[in-house]
Amino acid sequence: MTRWTIHRAAKEFGIHRETLAKRLEAAAVTPSKAYSTRDICRAVYGDYEREKLRRVKEQADKLASQNELARQSLVRTEEVYLRLAKVFGAMRQRILSSTLTEDEQGDLLNDLGGLLEKNLVQ
Repeated sequence: MTRWTIHRAAKEFGIHRETLAKRLEAAAVTPSKAYSTRDICRAVYGDYEREKLRRVKEQADKLASQNELARQSLVRTEEVYLRLAKVFGAMRQRILSSTLTEDEQGDLLNDLGGLLEKNLVQ
């Protein structure tokens, strides 16, 4: 196994010694007299596994957020029908209490019934 001093690794990887020391510290590599190639690469190029895990977590968070929004925007079918029935009931009452002729009221109520039937069937 090849072990690197900071001086030798900095020269080989073309990075300033102090910069490499800071990156090793940021990568949480335990200070040592000699470092593994993996430690040096992680400090110079970043931690691939950590970035991959971060990306997967971000994708999962995004999907969870989208699912939550979808759940909030869905309405139960029964609830829609109940509300429609209330609206149609109120409209029926207005038609029946209006000054329209019985034929006009009948036509409107038939139209209203057709709308209700059409919405319940679809």
